[in-house]
Amino acid sequence: MSILGKSYNLNFNGKTLKVYINPLVARSLSSVWIQQENTTVLVTLNVKKENKFLGFLPLTVDYEEKFYSIGKILGSKFLRREGRPSESAILNARLIDRSLRPRFDKFFFWPTHITVTVFSFDYKNDPDLLGLFGASLALCLSPLPFDGPLAGVRIGILQGEKIVEPSFDISSSLDGEIIFAGDGNLVDMIELKAKEIDESYLIDSFQIANENIKKLIDFQNEIIEDLKSKPEYEFLNKKQQISFNFSVPLKIEDIVNRSLKIIEKDFGKESPGEYELDKSFAQELSEEEKSLADFLFKEKIKEEFVNYIFSKGKRPDGRDLNQIRNIEVETSVIPRVHGSAYFGRGLTKVMSFVTLDSIQQELLVKEIEFIGGKRFMHHYNFPPYCTGEVGSIKGPMRREIGHSALVEKALLPLVPDLETFPYAIRVVSEVLSSNGSTSMASVCASSLALLDAGVPLKRNVAGISIGLISKGNIENKNNWLTLVDIQGIEDHYGDMDFKVAGTNAGITALQMDVKIKGITLEILKDALEKAKKARLEILEKMNSVKSMPNKISEHAPKIQRIKIDPEKIGLLIGTGGRTINQIAQETNSEIFIDTEENYVYVICENEENLQKAMEKVKKIIAPREYNVGDVTQGTVIKFFDFGVLVELEGGINALLHISNMENEMKNKKNFGLQLGQKISVKIKEKDKLGRLSLVLV
Repeated sequence: MSILGKSYNLNFNGKTLKVYINPLVARSLSSVWIQQENTTVLVTLNVKKENKFLGFLPLTVDYEEKFYSIGKILGSKFLRREGRPSESAILNARLIDRSLRPRFDKFFFWPTHITVTVFSFDYKNDPDLLGLFGASLALCLSPLPFDGPLAGVRIGILQGEKIVEPSFDISSSLDGEIIFAGDGNLVDMIELKAKEIDESYLIDSFQIANENIKKLIDFQNEIIEDLKSKPEYEFLNKKQQISFNFSVPLKIEDIVNRSLKIIEKDFGKESPGEYELDKSFAQELSEEEKSLADFLFKEKIKEEFVNYIFSKGKRPDGRDLNQIRNIEVETSVIPRVHGSAYFGRGLTKVMSFVTLDSIQQELLVKEIEFIGGKRFMHHYNFPPYCTGEVGSIKGPMRREIGHSALVEKALLPLVPDLETFPYAIRVVSEVLSSNGSTSMASVCASSLALLDAGVPLKRNVAGISIGLISKGNIENKNNWLTLVDIQGIEDHYGDMDFKVAGTNAGITALQMDVKIKGITLEILKDALEKAKKARLEILEKMNSVKSMPNKISEHAPKIQRIKIDPEKIGLLIGTGGRTINQIAQETNSEIFIDTEENYVYVICENEENLQKAMEKVKKIIAPREYNVGDVTQGTVIKFFDFGVLVELEGGINALLHISNMENEMKNKKNFGLQLGQKISVKIKEKDKLGRLSLVLV
């Protein structure tokens, strides 16, 4: 038997999923080993008991990628070890966090830490959903108030076919990939990336995912039932829900009620942070009492918020449920940058900037899931001033990294390939003002900025966020409403943030988070329908401002590439780099040879020099063909006792033999010629090897 102990096995879509529950991680509250074929993941759970009211759940999910898991020594040249989490690790941690968080008791506030460590990765079985499975089981095997089990399933779309749990090594070939997490009935989290797929694929995949999630849920329940007979898991038979069953002091109730009375019943205008506990009522409270009062006040505001929308059929800012806020669009906003665009939707305002550069400036990625270059990058910045707050500007946090990746995912399917557009591309979205769905505004601003920079996108890309409010059982259609284009208060007090980005041809990215225990298929259908209608409305406004790419900015480098025969790379470089350096100096250009893909990149500051450099490169790597009888110009490059070596147009060398010279030339030093001298010649002979003999004309 393995040191990991007894395994629980499930045949899941033709693969064996193994679960080990053992005391190896002896000091943790609970731990689970998950193995599928040769991918192995350890999940651990620990908590810190807090006897004070925090008002929120401090849940931390860390996803640890180990380089040994793929048999590589990675890291920086001077520190060959794991450092800060990679971008993919952060995104996987966020995926697990977003799936689990809605399932905790809302009165549970103990600091909770889940660690997912990838011990081995076989490039076939993605560890991310194994980590989610393990985290759910670890929580269910603990005394914590977690409403599980929970599991996730990935659906791949390839040429219209839906593939359950596609192998990791074919992921780059898929037309779409959708991840669902839920309990087999309700879905807590959805993540999608695709090449403009129709909404119907998502709806059909919802059903398929739930069928497979149920298998994983049943498997977790089997393990839990089996462990109930073991002494160390005796508590599972009478699992206590850990929560704060507190009584609210009268003075706090009084403060909350007095604060509610000063709020306008119409909820007022669009403004973030409008409804706050009146601090003047709470001066004599301790910090913990203030936290409790603030928490209860927000719960009351949420009730008022939900009741207001259900009764009035209007939003806090007076909009209809399906109405988009006023949209502002402008391109070429900032001088000197390669491309810029502004997109505003109500108080949400974003400006995006595009930089074009040589392919040498692509991002080099070394992660366990991907090692290689990344030529298209999107970065998202959310500075304190965008919410009118005081704070310090630091490096990107998990939220910024998540939004950066979501926008990048939305735009990438429309970005032209290297053959069409041989540039590295960086887009930066600066949030100037935030009041809901800045990531989707970033999609719109970035799409326009790319066109402004001259990037030939196939179509514009737009994004919109759909919200949800509910009361009671959401399986009853009368108990929920969806909201188009949610603002800050609707995001804060609402139950869902359903972000959808795409073109008029289909969806390219989607991300759904909820605060309740999942959504139904009916809610998904309604949200998708409204998101599509809103997206097309936004695209119409964007296209009226810019739908075609500009000429590339005068400030951007001019780049072309040409295929090169590997055997001619040395010819282009020349002895000691003489040839390639000479071309670069003569044309004020930079020349880069991609020896893996066999392409030559020529980079210049202006079009005139670019064409000159390309002509010189082409003459060497794609030389002119000469036939007997052709007359051309040549340059004297070397003398021999028996003749002269001449470089013809196109970089071809040919011999002017002494026997083909007039007698008066034969007796002169260097045959009366000088190095570098231009002479007119005719092709006299061409042998089987293609070597040319010349005569003077």
